[in-house]
Parts: sequence; structure tokens; C-alpha cells
Amino acid sequence: MANPLIQNTKIFLGINGEQSGPLTESEIVDRIRAGSVPADALIWFEGLEEWQSVQTIPAFSGAFSSGAPSSESAPALPTAAVAPPAAAPGGFKPLGDVSTSVAPTPYRSATTASQPSAETSTFAQGAAEPVFKVEQSLGSAFRPGKGLIAVIVLALGVVGGGGYYYISSVDRSSEVKMKTRAKVEAPPTRQAELAKAQSELLLTPGTSLDILKKIIQDNPTDDVAKQAATAAIDYYRVHSPPDAGRVAMMAKDPEGAVKYFLTEPPLYVEAEKALSEAIKVSQDPIKKRKMLLQDIDLLLGPLNQRANAVEKIRVLEQSFPGEPNPFSYYLKSTDEKIRDIFNRISFSFVKSLIGVFESELPQINFVSRPLIELRKGHDNHYRIVGVYKGEIVLNHDHLNDITFQFWLEKERWILVETNLTSERQKWALGEKEHLKNTALTPEEMLADLEQIFRTQFPQMGLHESVNKPKAPPTE
Repeated sequence: MANPLIQNTKIFLGINGEQSGPLTESEIVDRIRAGSVPADALIWFEGLEEWQSVQTIPAFSGAFSSGAPSSESAPALPTAAVAPPAAAPGGFKPLGDVSTSVAPTPYRSATTASQPSAETSTFAQGAAEPVFKVEQSLGSAFRPGKGLIAVIVLALGVVGGGGYYYISSVDRSSEVKMKTRAKVEAPPTRQAELAKAQSELLLTPGTSLDILKKIIQDNPTDDVAKQAATAAIDYYRVHSPPDAGRVAMMAKDPEGAVKYFLTEPPLYVEAEKALSEAIKVSQDPIKKRKMLLQDIDLLLGPLNQRANAVEKIRVLEQSFPGEPNPFSYYLKSTDEKIRDIFNRISFSFVKSLIGVFESELPQINFVSRPLIELRKGHDNHYRIVGVYKGEIVLNHDHLNDITFQFWLEKERWILVETNLTSERQKWALGEKEHLKNTALTPEEMLADLEQIFRTQFPQMGLHESVNKPKAPPTE
């Protein structure tokens, strides 16, 4: 079974200081069994820190003990020789006919084995064609002719084996050189790329930053990518905060990106996108609520995307039910919004009406403050009405139960009722008749109130409360 650590992996061998490869697991096993890989060979593949002995790898250690032939020893000679057969009448009996052989006997002396025989003379005369078998020539005493043939055959085997070994050695040498180049030219690891980019960041920022970004893009979540993101952000936050935010987004850190995008108003759109992403992935409820509030502020403020803001406000209420919601104004009905915003800015209407009294009725001193009312008629239309009823001082005379009623029309106060004098009363009733059909629909009234709010408080959101000024002293 293939070792799961090296399956489908390119492997390299080191034999006698030379390297070869890449090879597959099965190719190495075949070489071991063929005897071309010695037991002291070294091995390396991706995942090993250093070269190791091939026998330490379970996938290969068994191949050495599976009966592989040794490349260093020749087959052993037989321990006994076969006596030469008797000559046949009229000619030479072939050595291949082993049926006439006698039982094996110990080796004979060289002098005995080298004596001429009838077979030699008959062969010389061409009476018969000899049949040669290696095992017979090796097992018999040496004879002239046939022994020589055996020696020649063995010599040819040795020379052929040596030639094969030489050719194999040359081939392995070429493979080793190729492996050496391959090992040197192999692409560096992510950790090595990171170290190189970090060390050269100040010298070649363009190239180094590209390498850091590629490391992040390849796998944004591992430790190497986090280190690459830190290095790139540290550089960009000084030279280009927007790019620091973009690297943080690339590194799947939208929360960290927000602060860089908020450094410049043109980047607020990217800041809002980063906040939206951070809200989606946040598991911390406190942080999530804080980012939701920040996102809504951004949408309602500089980005002026009220519809998107309302959607986020709904998310805020659903995610944190029962908690105070500073943006609840935007989820109210039209009538509720009218009442809400009117109550928050009614003091400004009082202030403007007092200004009308001072400019148009300078001879009158009002003992108390006027009252501002939001009135809704039977036709579901709205008006803002200013009313004063009570004591006044006119030319040092104190007059009681004096009434004044004003209607607010396009940010101007118009007197429509009074009992101060008959002339003023007549004039006021004429204005009232003229304006009787100018009341506003709920939508129109809400639009007017919100516009008044924005005009008077341009830096504030429609949902925000304003600081009421102290009431002016009364006489």
C-alpha cells in the first residue's frame, strides 16, 4: 500500500553523493528490488526537512527484505563436477545428453581435467557438432575447448554487466544533476516568500507588496497570510491609508479596514461596505451593536442613504430587542414622526414667534410666553399654530384676556385672530379666510418639519434631540 505521506509526490534519491529524480514511489521500489538502490541511499521529498535514509521510509524499507538480488556477488560454483561421458562408437557424444552422465564426484586436478579426449579429436575432424550448456561446463572438469568457451561466456557477461552498470551510472548521474537543478529552482515556500518580502519591503516596496498581497490572496486565513497582511498594512497606513484598508479587506478583516476608510470622506462608501461585512461575520454582540450604530450613522449622515439606513435600523431592533434604539424615529408612522420631530423643535417656533412680536408689535410687552400647537383638522391636514392668551402691557396699561393667533405659512407667522382692536381683528380674519385652504397633508407637513430641522441643525440627524436654549426673561 502506498505511503499516504508520499503518494503522488515527486521523490529524489541520493546515491554515493549524486542525486536522481524526480521519481515515483513505484519506480523507486522497482529499483530497490533490481538492486540499483543500495541500503545506504538517501531520499528526499516535499514534507521532509532533510535528506533521510531510504530504509527509514516505511514504503521502501520492505523492498530491501523481499529477496532482491545482490549486485555485488556472482552465482556460486557447484560443489561437484560431472564426469565426462564415454565416447560413442563412430563419433562424438554431445554434452547435452545428460542421460549418460555418471554421478557427481569431487573436483579433479587440473592435470587430469586437461587431458585430451576422443571428443576433442572427433570435434576437430568435424564428425559431430558440439552442444554447449553452461551448467555442464561449469560442473565438469576443465577440458580444452569447452572450458575455454565457458570462460569466454563468463567474460562476456562480466563485460556486459560492467557496461550496463556504466551506462546506468551515467544515466543516474544525469538524473542527479537534473534533480540538483530542480531542487535549486523549485518555487520557494510561502514562508520563504514572506521572509523575502518583509526583508526587502523598504528597498523594493512595489515588488514586495505585490508578493505580500499574493500570499494573502492564495490563503487569507493562515498564519503566513496574517503576517503578510500585518507587514503590508504597517507600510500602507503611513503611505496610503486607503490601501491599508483594502489589504485588511483582502485579509478578511473588515472590522480592521473600517478605520482606514474613515480617514477620508471619499472613502466612506468603502467604509460602509466594510462595516456591513464586519456586522455579518461578527460573533461578539457588543461589537456587532456598536458597528450597526456606526453604519447607520454613516448612512444617515454623509452618505445620505436613508432607505439603506432604515433596513439596518430594522436589523438593529431585531438583533437587540428591548434595548434603547436611538434611531427609532425612522421606523415610526408618518403621524408619529410629525409629532416626534415637532416636539423636539417646537422651542424654535416659540423663539421665532417672539421675534415677530418684538418686530411687529413693539409697543406691547407680553407677560408670558406664547404657546405653539400642532393642530390636525377633520380633513386630516396639519397646521402649526402660535397662540398667546393673557395679560399684556400696552403703553403702561395692563390689559387682560388679550388673544393672538398666528398660523405658520412657509416659515412666516401670519396673524389670523386677535381681540386687541377691532381694526386688527378685521384684518386678521381676512388673512385667515385667505389661508384657510393652505393646511398641509401629513406627508407635506413631515417634509416641511424635516426641512426646518435640517436648516436649523445641519450637523444633526433627524432622530437626534437638540439642546433647547434657556427661555428669555419675561417682564
